[in-house]
Amino acid sequence: MHSYNANRPVELSFSVGDVLTVTKKDPSGWWEAEFKGKKGLIPHTFVADYTPPVSVPVPVPVPVPSPGKAQQERRVGVDFNGEPRGLSLPVTSLDNFMKSLRDQLSITSSMTITFFDPTLDMYVILENILDLPTEKAKVKVATQAMSWWGWSVDSASWATKGFETTRYSSLLVKEGAHIHHQPALDKFNLVAALLGFDSKVATKVFAVSNEKLLTNFENYRDTLYAKHRANPGLFKKEDWMAMAEAEQRKKFITYHSDLSGKFSWNDKSKPRVVPMLQGTSEGAVWQICQQGFGVVGTTDDGFYGAGVYFTSKLGYADKYAKSGSDGSKPFIVSMVIPGNSFPVVEHPFAADGSSANPSGFKGKGCRGGYQSHFTLVDGRDINTAFPLRGPIDAATAADEMVTFDSSQALPLFVFYTK
Repeated sequence: MHSYNANRPVELSFSVGDVLTVTKKDPSGWWEAEFKGKKGLIPHTFVADYTPPVSVPVPVPVPVPSPGKAQQERRVGVDFNGEPRGLSLPVTSLDNFMKSLRDQLSITSSMTITFFDPTLDMYVILENILDLPTEKAKVKVATQAMSWWGWSVDSASWATKGFETTRYSSLLVKEGAHIHHQPALDKFNLVAALLGFDSKVATKVFAVSNEKLLTNFENYRDTLYAKHRANPGLFKKEDWMAMAEAEQRKKFITYHSDLSGKFSWNDKSKPRVVPMLQGTSEGAVWQICQQGFGVVGTTDDGFYGAGVYFTSKLGYADKYAKSGSDGSKPFIVSMVIPGNSFPVVEHPFAADGSSANPSGFKGKGCRGGYQSHFTLVDGRDINTAFPLRGPIDAATAADEMVTFDSSQALPLFVFYTK
């Protein structure tokens, strides 16, 4: 359904319309598949079941010359938010078609594309460029208002970095006492206030924009919304209520819900989006901004699941950040889609500490029916940061959220402290 560029050697790259053979469906959402003689991992939200059509004899086609520009582009009638346009658009792939639409219509927000299907006499979602009628093609493009985590990127103040397929932009917002971009700083200050840390600790702040990661992020949110509505028993389980230590799990979920409730965009119309922090190293911070969180593993041994770890507590994230040569520590503020979170109270190790707890989640994928794991630990020492028992002391507690799909997190800011 969507193209995907592998971020790790163990993953597979594929394009819209490719047919892959799934060899293993893992609960984590990263399925094993085979394509063009290679095996690797794929994100399951990018693919859909496909049944090959029944083969029937067809006449041998007459050879034709290689397609020129006229055959690679097509004149398409476009209804853009109710305004009719006539555009010449590439029909070589859905990605190119969508990119050209964005460029020609100056679209920076998420968009929905439908096409008129003459056989159904109605507009339907365009999911494959081959579905577009060859004659008198008509599409409708509907855009949404720019999300709170979207940026209006202009070439004058934003620096473009990365490679052709992993392009991203950064904006220097603040350096020392000098403010370069007040609106972006206001947004950073708001995040800091809602997460409970003083934004003045940041000696340097950058805003980050990556259109590819933003598209993946919005697509994941839309897909998750559809899954939760269509089959909540499969994708939105609450079986933790009947498990051991249900009361403690409920405390964790209440803490988690109270955090997401601080942010005005979480109006229950779509899956929640929560800004979270990650302390990292200078070598990893910009690589993540360029390629997303698929390029990194867990920030510890995966005590609560083999995914990517976030926290809302700067003091706790600081314990994982690596100082650079100038003594500064880098942090990423990311927008995260937790989806349905499973509250983890299980200790990662067996009673004697010699091995993993068989009922725990150390090194395991996401629990079925959930999209993330969430726990509260004693944040004073990362070596003894295990799930809290009994009352929760807000002064010392730290949260850990584990996500398992790289599209669940979108870098928004990079900042440094000393």
